[in-house]
Amino acid sequence: MESSKIFDDTVNNLNALQAQFLEPANKFNQVLTEGFEQYAQLNYEVLGDLVDYSIAQSKLSVEPGDITGYFDAQKEIAGELTEKLKERGAEYATLATSLQNKVKESSAQATPEPVKTSAKTAKSASKKAA
Repeated sequence: MESSKIFDDTVNNLNALQAQFLEPANKFNQVLTEGFEQYAQLNYEVLGDLVDYSIAQSKLSVEPGDITGYFDAQKEIAGELTEKLKERGAEYATLATSLQNKVKESSAQATPEPVKTSAKTAKSASKKAA
C-alpha cells in the first residue's frame, strides 16, 4: 500500500513540475497565436482593399465617357489604393513592434532564473578574457 502512495505522489509531483515548466511555453504560444491572428486579419483587410480596387477598375472600364475622364478616374482610384496601402503599411509596422515587445517579454519570463544567471556569468567571463 505504501509503494502505491509513493508512486501516486511521484506522478502528481511530475505532473505539477511539467505544468510549471510548460507554463512559459504556453504563454509564448498564446502570443504567437495572437500574432498569427492579427496578421491574418490585416492581410484579409489588404486583400479586401485590392478587391475593392479591382471592382472599381472593372466598373470604370464599362462606364461610358471620354478617354481623358477614364484616365483621370483611373488615376484617382489608384491614388486611393495607394493611400490605403500606406495606412496598412503603418498598421503592419505597429503590429510588428507590438508583437516584438510581447515576444521579448514572453521569452524573458520563460527563461528560468538559473539560466539567466549563467548567461550573465558567461558574458562577464568572456569580457574579462578579452
